[in-house]
Amino acid sequence: MNPNVHVRIATLPYGGFILKQWQQLKNKIGGRVVIQGSYNTSNIGDLAIGIAIKRELDKIGIKSHLNGFINDHRLRTPNFRRYDYHIIGGGGVIRDYPPNYLETRLDPIGTSRKGSIVLGVGFDGLRTKKGKQQIRKLNECKAITVRDKKSQEHLQSYLDKEVEVAACPAFLTESAKPLINIDENTIGINLRNLYIDDKWGSYLYFPDKINLEERRRWYMGYINNTLKPYLKDVAKERNLVFIPFTKSDILFARNYLSDLQIKILPLQPPENTLGTIQVLDKMICMRYHSIIFSIIANKPLFVISYHNKTRELAKELAGLTYIDLFSPQSIEVDFTVSSEYLAGIKNRMINSAKKNFKILKKLIR
Repeated sequence: MNPNVHVRIATLPYGGFILKQWQQLKNKIGGRVVIQGSYNTSNIGDLAIGIAIKRELDKIGIKSHLNGFINDHRLRTPNFRRYDYHIIGGGGVIRDYPPNYLETRLDPIGTSRKGSIVLGVGFDGLRTKKGKQQIRKLNECKAITVRDKKSQEHLQSYLDKEVEVAACPAFLTESAKPLINIDENTIGINLRNLYIDDKWGSYLYFPDKINLEERRRWYMGYINNTLKPYLKDVAKERNLVFIPFTKSDILFARNYLSDLQIKILPLQPPENTLGTIQVLDKMICMRYHSIIFSIIANKPLFVISYHNKTRELAKELAGLTYIDLFSPQSIEVDFTVSSEYLAGIKNRMINSAKKNFKILKKLIR
């Protein structure tokens, strides 16, 4: 890397491709299935889920339509009655925060002609009495799969309907050539912010008992006192690139990694993001889908876990050294999992993700 380039922000737009790609996908109205999820939020991982589900349906000859909406769901919910099936498709989309969010997922259940299916979601419990009453509507679904055992335990406690485990559909993401040239001998990094959401008073993604401000202070201390010294030392012999999964990741890197010799990439579509990780040597991961893409790419990785979903995924990599912000320890960066071992994990997780579609194929006729 050119030593005169301190922090380089590639000139491609932050996420214009997402809007363009989303418009192309959502304008394909019709088909037998509507897939509902958070696909238009400029989050690469969420978009990867929707694209994977749609692609797998295409393979079995079933036309589908991706639906993503935000803000006032009454203005953005499509007419689900025009479809045979309604799929609630992946991600942490079954939750009762922010207010009225759960209705966007549950209201369409029972309105499509042949039924609803929950596919590969994460579930971290409910916070409100209203949510605990509303969630029972999922019993009307034809099938429910969740992405890990902890989600299964949490959701099954509210339902009579059987909840099965099948890995995140994003494990079936296909790769494409990176949009940006990456030099050899490069380590990739993905970090995210931990923040207080001013609108709701707290970042409700985390359990009540977690002191998020305390975790955030420890996390920033770890970055400054352990991670950055490691990266500065590594940068003497290797190139460093920052791989964002949302626009906020880019802003975080610009604000807190500006003293590193690191190339901060723009957002790329999911397949190009995966292709970028495939040409790297190793990955330091924080976001859930940065871990998934590193597993698919068979790259040695070090995980900074900030949530139940990343902890559960890290546990799948038995023998992996990772940091858990729920039980913070100043662990040195350590790429302990070999490529050979990761290959076995990759195959297992891909087969688990395919389980979603074996179930789907039996239901959709």
